[in-house]
Amino acid sequence: MYINIKDISHKYSNEDEDLLVLKDLSFSVEKDKFVSIVGPSGCGKSTLTKLIAGLSMPYKGKILISGTPINSPRKSIGMAFQNPVLLEWRTTVDNICLPLEIVSPQMTRKQKIERATELLEMVGLKDFSQSRPSQLSGGMKQRVSLCRSLVHRPEILILDEPFGALDAFTREGLWRTLKDLKTSENFTCILITHDLREAIYLSDEVVILTDRPGTVKKSVKTNFQINSNSVDELYSKEATEMLAFLRKQIELSHTKL
Repeated sequence: MYINIKDISHKYSNEDEDLLVLKDLSFSVEKDKFVSIVGPSGCGKSTLTKLIAGLSMPYKGKILISGTPINSPRKSIGMAFQNPVLLEWRTTVDNICLPLEIVSPQMTRKQKIERATELLEMVGLKDFSQSRPSQLSGGMKQRVSLCRSLVHRPEILILDEPFGALDAFTREGLWRTLKDLKTSENFTCILITHDLREAIYLSDEVVILTDRPGTVKKSVKTNFQINSNSVDELYSKEATEMLAFLRKQIELSHTKL
């Protein structure tokens, strides 16, 4: 397996008590696959993304990528969040170039702009390369955030509810955009989401966590392909049955194992 998460436990400590958020959590992700992680609110999903990205170290257990333990942040990982956090004093293209200034200082300014422009064209925002964040809609900002997370060509993309604050139509459009980016950029993706339709549309596999402290309740292969341009397929009999099954598993996850 490409990403191995082995018996992870994690806790947050304060003066009064320790809060255990993950307990003995294990699962694997194959290279180039798309895996969504769902579960009750507060079960440790966002904490898990920080551990995989190397931004925090687990209290117990280990995470390996290609057999190498994760002990610190890695250049091979990109991240995008619900809040795009774009810098108002920078243009769209300069916001996207920001990671390259950190991880690829050897690139020329021209090379950085060419790479950022390539991604902007993929997401339909080439004409907004010189716009400021305040001139962009919510969906456009999230497209810029996706471009920024991919500009350094990461092997792994981690998404923490990047579309959660958007309206339904904008969100569905971004699902299609993400599918197209996955095809063109060829990365392994881990998505945290509360939207089961989103998980079904995008994923090869859905991992369901229990209530806090989170551990794996069930892992489900989606086992069917949805055309990147057809959200209508989410209303097929097969997709509807999968949605009902996942909803039931989420309900059961409140009872742990």
